[in-house]
Amino acid sequence: MSDELDDRKSPVIGVSGLTKRFGHATVLADVAFELGRNEVLGLVGENGAGKSTLVKLLSGVYQPDEGQMLMEGRPYRPRNPTEAIRRGIATVHQELSLCENLTVAENLVLGEMPSRRGGVLDRGAMIRTAVSTLERLQLDIPPHSPVAGLPILQRQLVEIAKALHKRARVVILDEPTSALKEAEKEILFRLVRQLSEHASVIYISHYLSEVLDHCGRALVLRDGRVMMDRPTSSLDSRQLIAAMVQEEMESFYPKYNDVDRSGPAALSLRGVSGRVGLTELHDISFTVRRGEIVGLAGLSGSGAAELTEVLGGRGTLSGEVVVGAKAVKLRSPADAVMAGISYVPNDRKRDGLAMEMDAVENGALSVLRRLARTGGTLLPRDAARNVLPQLSNVEFHGGTEVPVRSLSGGNQQKVVFVKMANVALGSVVLVLNDFTRGVDVAAKRDLYHVIMRAANNGAAVLLASSDLEELVQLSDRIMVFRSGRIVEVLGAGVGMREVQAAIERTASEVGHVG
Repeated sequence: MSDELDDRKSPVIGVSGLTKRFGHATVLADVAFELGRNEVLGLVGENGAGKSTLVKLLSGVYQPDEGQMLMEGRPYRPRNPTEAIRRGIATVHQELSLCENLTVAENLVLGEMPSRRGGVLDRGAMIRTAVSTLERLQLDIPPHSPVAGLPILQRQLVEIAKALHKRARVVILDEPTSALKEAEKEILFRLVRQLSEHASVIYISHYLSEVLDHCGRALVLRDGRVMMDRPTSSLDSRQLIAAMVQEEMESFYPKYNDVDRSGPAALSLRGVSGRVGLTELHDISFTVRRGEIVGLAGLSGSGAAELTEVLGGRGTLSGEVVVGAKAVKLRSPADAVMAGISYVPNDRKRDGLAMEMDAVENGALSVLRRLARTGGTLLPRDAARNVLPQLSNVEFHGGTEVPVRSLSGGNQQKVVFVKMANVALGSVVLVLNDFTRGVDVAAKRDLYHVIMRAANNGAAVLLASSDLEELVQLSDRIMVFRSGRIVEVLGAGVGMREVQAAIERTASEVGHVG
């Protein structure tokens, strides 16, 4: 019995002195940590901190130059990902690896399909195995369903179930919520808790609140070194940010000039109603002054994010929208741009970028009319001359001649700012919909400075965000939404607890807490 207790206390993974170099560059230096049994460890750090390299060492993609890795007390040095999976480490990447032409059950048992005598697939055994695996994680996904027809959340859940079926003792989740809506995130968090009953989890995320709320410990990397390894119960986001970027919260969120509330209105809504998907907006009226930042808060589907889409020309709208002193019609994204409204979407891959084009080409798309010559041809030198200074303004650090799909999430979002926020044209209104989604901490800081510069230059900013700290730190006031209506307005100096309480009040009034 004592041996069993000792076994449960011993770490699943032990790493010491782990170092990896590429040429003269050291990307990991003397990394050491332990992963306990059934532990959920949050792995955080800005882009380039070494997270991906560490994961690739654990999953057999790279070999270490120095140091030791142990799995359950035995030397662990996988020569390739197949050996890592065989030894019990599975990685669920942002880009899922399921075969879309196969069913859920076929994906779960792929590589070790049950067969009868003569090598014929035993479909009955395959279905029973799939049902058993899905039930262990309490997943209500039909095993006969083709993966191609599943929404992204269910595909991700199947990928995690597949790791469990492969008897993984360690599951690495790489940015698992980056493509999920708020309600879907809660389902995934529940699954992570259930998964930790069967395996240990390394949870990688740019969302610090997710790490603090759903991980037992946080491991912070900076410049390839471990800067912090502490229980999350003794941490807050300020301490995490300081460890990640060596900068205190006070300087992380830039300050800007006080708003002259007697100054001219930049945006006025009068009796605006509309519809985006299944969400309807009802009789919304407010005014935003030049230089003011107004936060929009609420549960998924409350109308906060949907209002930004309507103002971006992506939905139906009635009522009056006035930009400056001019009433405008917003029937399309082009109408919004022409009216001086710049909309930055929350899904940059779907709505913000042409992924196969480079940063300069994407940035030039929003100013084609202005840059195109008489014959309708935009010369590359004209695009570069106009776009490169704007990329510099948003602290862009990626390559300008490679497809944007190869850039980090932060650099992709900076290209969106140049393209869709139309920085070059000096928009009157900047409308942001979860604009830091999937962006690392350093890139967030850069984007915050871009927003503050826009506000200082007189732009009105509407900011919908699922990151409450972001809302609190950046906004002059926060409007709380429920069922497509503004139900509460919180003034300057409000704290995160007050915002969370206001959102929870709206949840209880409609019978659920999200």
